[in-house]
Amino acid sequence: MRQLNDVVWSLDAHNDTLPQLLDRLRDYAYEVLAPSGLHIKFEVPETLPTTHLSLALRRNLYLIYKETLHNVLKHAAGASWLRVRLSLESSPSRLLLEINNEVVPVLAAHPTAVPYQRRSGHGLRNITQRAVAVGGTAECGPQADGSFRVRVQFPL
Repeated sequence: MRQLNDVVWSLDAHNDTLPQLLDRLRDYAYEVLAPSGLHIKFEVPETLPTTHLSLALRRNLYLIYKETLHNVLKHAAGASWLRVRLSLESSPSRLLLEINNEVVPVLAAHPTAVPYQRRSGHGLRNITQRAVAVGGTAECGPQADGSFRVRVQFPL
């Protein structure tokens, strides 16, 4: 049902502005992350322009977002919160989406534990391919503080 709802939403021309995209991102995050106990923090400008987004950009950005949240649920068992930052840059005009998770230090309590590093998935490759498909870029990887960040940029 959720997938059908996503298809209808992505095709509806009334959903092609940044504020409507942000609403959809928030709805999805609270729907899939809140039951797992993850806290979610959105950082967005107080007002977003009603910039119209192409169907391809909106669809790929939303699928990148869904893939990222799926990866957080699947691979970041120690995550306590997720930060989603949506911003606009003016020169050149582009949209930036950054998603970070914070990890509770499990290794301090269990010094013999080794974090699981799965390398066979397609998620990060899919994120990069989707960004490139609409003229954007993607950076995905662990950060110095132990978190994991996905950062995508798209020209507007």
